[in-house]
Amino acid sequence: MKTVVCMPAYNEEDCIAYTVLKCQKYTGDVYVIDDRSKDRTAEIARSLGAKVVSHKENLGYGGAIRTCFLIGKREGADCLVIIDSDGQHDPASIPDLTGPIEKGEADLVIGSRFMTRGARKSVPMYRMFGIQTITQVFNLGTNMALTDSQSGFRAYSKKALNSIKVTSDRMDASMEILFESKDRKFRIKEVPVMVQYKGLKGSSERPFSHGFGVLSHTMRMIRERYPIRFFGWGGLISLALTVPVFIYSKLNYNVDTGVLPIGSMFIITFLSILGSFMIFTGIMLQGVNRITERILEIK
Repeated sequence: MKTVVCMPAYNEEDCIAYTVLKCQKYTGDVYVIDDRSKDRTAEIARSLGAKVVSHKENLGYGGAIRTCFLIGKREGADCLVIIDSDGQHDPASIPDLTGPIEKGEADLVIGSRFMTRGARKSVPMYRMFGIQTITQVFNLGTNMALTDSQSGFRAYSKKALNSIKVTSDRMDASMEILFESKDRKFRIKEVPVMVQYKGLKGSSERPFSHGFGVLSHTMRMIRERYPIRFFGWGGLISLALTVPVFIYSKLNYNVDTGVLPIGSMFIITFLSILGSFMIFTGIMLQGVNRITERILEIK
């Protein structure tokens, strides 16, 4: 099986040597995607024998991932491994990711930081909270059970490599790939990996704005691809909220006048209408999606 390893890199001169040298133990096809770095990232990688592809302008993480896929297809890779270049992932786990693909058990293998207790301990609390929030929203919207939707350490089969199209330029490209893999019914598998954050400079993006942006993108894609789940859950929550309000109304029922609290009754009416409307909207949009899919299949 021909394995190609690609790593997006932006100003990673401190860690690029470690990642390149360890990846070269598993394949001679190691590519560094230099996303217009301002330091010696490309120079160091090239001196160590890595094949460097330099962007003429900064295209962002999504742009670098697109280049990784293009290289994988150009080189006729049976398996494409994408790994972060900042040293957080141990390339020694590469065989764990490529194994299920070589055995024909998976189309996409994700190196999860949360499948073992030891790995979870090495992830800073704020990162864990953000990643798990995004992951659980994704799971709820797609009926999947992933543990790490944000891992940058992944392996793709030839089938996935030739089918997945990345359009986003930002970090939410990782979510776009998961949604497309789900839609195409690819076999997705997770394997545990260890990570190291101590001593790393961290992402160039602000954690809060980055996390909020990815979460917003995830919710938008759930709304567009699985409207029955997005609007259905919202509608059910709205209808469920009428129960405690109704109980409150009953407890504050005026026996003398025989009148329920007007404010509570207004809230119950509003939540009931909103919930019913959201569920109806989800059903209608889901129907539209199915009709559109059939039209595209005919074409």
